[in-house]
Amino acid sequence: MDPLGDLMPWIAVCSVAGLFGIMLVERLLPILPSYGLLVAVGVAVGEGYWSLPLALVMTVIGGTAGCALFYGLGWGLGEARAGALLRRTAGFFGMAPARVDRCIAWVRDRGAVFALVAQLVPTVRLVVPGIAGLLRARPMMFFTATALGIGLWNGLFIGTGYAAASLIEPNPNASSIALMVLVALLSLELMGTMMWRSFSRRRQAVAVSSAGAPPVLMSGAAMAPRPGTGPTRRQDAADDFAFFRAWLKAPLRVAAVVPSGRALAAAITAEIGPETGPVIELGPGTGAFTRALLGRGVPESRLALVEAGPDFAALLQRRFPAAQVLCMDAARLGTADPFDGEKAGAVVSGLPVLSMPPKTVIGILDGAFRHLRPDGAFYQFTYGPRCPIPRAILDRLGLKAVKTGRAVANVPPASVYRITRRWQRPPA
Repeated sequence: MDPLGDLMPWIAVCSVAGLFGIMLVERLLPILPSYGLLVAVGVAVGEGYWSLPLALVMTVIGGTAGCALFYGLGWGLGEARAGALLRRTAGFFGMAPARVDRCIAWVRDRGAVFALVAQLVPTVRLVVPGIAGLLRARPMMFFTATALGIGLWNGLFIGTGYAAASLIEPNPNASSIALMVLVALLSLELMGTMMWRSFSRRRQAVAVSSAGAPPVLMSGAAMAPRPGTGPTRRQDAADDFAFFRAWLKAPLRVAAVVPSGRALAAAITAEIGPETGPVIELGPGTGAFTRALLGRGVPESRLALVEAGPDFAALLQRRFPAAQVLCMDAARLGTADPFDGEKAGAVVSGLPVLSMPPKTVIGILDGAFRHLRPDGAFYQFTYGPRCPIPRAILDRLGLKAVKTGRAVANVPPASVYRITRRWQRPPA
């Protein structure tokens, strides 16, 4: 079965217009990832549908035309409205207006490098043309650099497909090659994330040491989180690799190639403290949220960690020996009794509920609220623009959801929702 390869003869019927059209549509409606289409084009070139230079030139022209449409859309907002929009958006990242103005000037003066490199970054390459239009980047400079970046991107994947068709296999499967390319891209993303985390941690350490101020020790309730709750650099790297390996085994269950970052862990645990009482965590993985809960003052013995993956469950048992680790499906939480009848004050969920069927989500929520006090809350994060629990499910279970925070520094940025009962009975 080769759906990408089967698509190429249909495109070839339209000759060069087919190549132009498929890349234009990919920019406007990126249903199929560009690398998959480009690998298939490369295989088709190797099989004689087009010449290699023609395929490269027409795909670059099609991709650049798609960029031009988004650039024009950004430009059409007007500079005043675009500047105001940028300043408001940058405020979520903690950037002052003066710093935003300096960034705008930098992009305008040296935007060629920005435009070229952006076309080599997955997902980012789709939105940068609109941003360039908002910033009123010089059109000639922007489109020249963009076309060069698109040429490098397209050439890499077309060349991969062409090499497979001409040198490696007599009848290559374009879809299989595209899948291997996806794994390679995710591996590069994983390494890039690990390197960025290492660089950020090193830069923060340098900044602290250069300040020269010794840490202030506080006593009592104001004491900082206990030492040892944060991961070491080696542990971070091990967790990243463990997540990536687990994702390869079960991508729909894990749904992430790296653990959640500290910004998201801080956001999802912001309303939880020692007074919350017992806390249940669903899908803790390597313990990113667990460490944040300990840092908030929740005793380790008051944590119940529900993890379906046996490897992750064993790792959690070693790292948090005082916590209760339940190796089970979160949808069966209603059958467990982690705190001997005592109700929990909060449930923190790291589960990818967006990729789960509604029946499973209902089971998870129903089981969680059986263990929650009447005033307890269920905390769920999402990478999407709205609450990950559909309104129909909330209505069916008598629940309501409120956004409590966002983690823009997370990769990717995420939002946190607090889900509670609509009618809370006073505790007995």
